[in-house]
Amino acid sequence: MPLNLDKLKSFKVPLLLILLIISIAGTLFFTVPGPGRSEHEIPYKDGTVFYAAGKTWLQGGNPYNLTELRNTIGRPYLNYFLYPPSASLFCIFLTLFDLATAQWVLYMINWLMVLAIIMMNIYTIKKQEGSVGWDATFLMSTAIISLTATRTILWLGQSSLVAIGFLMAAWLLRYRSWALSGILLGMASFKPQLSLALTLWFLINRNWKILAIAIVTFFLLSLYPIFTNGLWESFREWYAALANADAVVTSKMSSPGVVGIESFLYKFGILFPKAKILTAIFIGTLWVFRKHIYEDSIFALLMVVSLTFLFTHAYDYVCLAPGFAWLWLLLRNKKFGLTHVVTLLLLTPFFIPNRMVQLTGLNLCRSACVLGIGVLLLFLSARYQSVRLALQ
Repeated sequence: MPLNLDKLKSFKVPLLLILLIISIAGTLFFTVPGPGRSEHEIPYKDGTVFYAAGKTWLQGGNPYNLTELRNTIGRPYLNYFLYPPSASLFCIFLTLFDLATAQWVLYMINWLMVLAIIMMNIYTIKKQEGSVGWDATFLMSTAIISLTATRTILWLGQSSLVAIGFLMAAWLLRYRSWALSGILLGMASFKPQLSLALTLWFLINRNWKILAIAIVTFFLLSLYPIFTNGLWESFREWYAALANADAVVTSKMSSPGVVGIESFLYKFGILFPKAKILTAIFIGTLWVFRKHIYEDSIFALLMVVSLTFLFTHAYDYVCLAPGFAWLWLLLRNKKFGLTHVVTLLLLTPFFIPNRMVQLTGLNLCRSACVLGIGVLLLFLSARYQSVRLALQ
């Protein structure tokens, strides 16, 4: 009996909807304290650091001092607070609630950012194709929610979802509203390792208005610590805390949670402290050849540069999400073949739970896969641009 492909295609959307429901249910199961987590695991651990930092600032203390940070709320397990003063407003906002409520508020904020990132991916597809089918909507939603990084952020109360949401919106609004784009870039500055690549792009592209607004926003968000501790002292304390980053087990180069080319090489006994310099080199190269790359896809490439050459963690792999829309756009109309297989192989490690990744050694594979995704996106975008220019 011959296989009826048309009949199989009719099941595509319902199947993707089922996968989305399973993804949401699985994410809730593993990100809310309960049977999905060991009773020895501390929920929303990183979110508690934000809360403690806000309390410390309000009490006139120094959140970059580990002893003060821990004593403020009596949590001896807290790690160093390593965020710049621009994170102060967000931290102080969380102190409007008691700790338990603040943790849930942060959990809901992260879910809202997941939704926002999904919507921006859908907008990207709609902008290129004029409309978006349910298949693309369900697939984008499932992929972003199912990322191991997404679940890790939700469980830890981390802030990478907020940062990537702001950065993606800043990119999409760069022509429509330079003021709003600058505000969003400034708001994302609390994660400098993620916001640096886009900032450098705007700098080399001479988007002075966006950068000026971003700088003003950065200092406005830093006003509380500046007024209480002084401008110089606030940033000196932050810099001093960064020098203690190696004291945090999860921030050591040897940690499986630290990713990027520097960490990758370190695990093979190779020291490469100048990896960060390559960020500017690669972004400059992208700018030089920008006319040969489809412009709207550049943000996804910038996030790959961040994940490869800057100091990032495994939960920062959520920065791959903006690239999902472009992989869909650039591959959907092509006959299934080697490129699709390579794409699936490159993406698979980012959907495997961290514990399994660490046991199998795939944490090293992930760093290589990020680079592979960047090369693939660059190749597909350049080919798309060449066809587009040929048709003009």
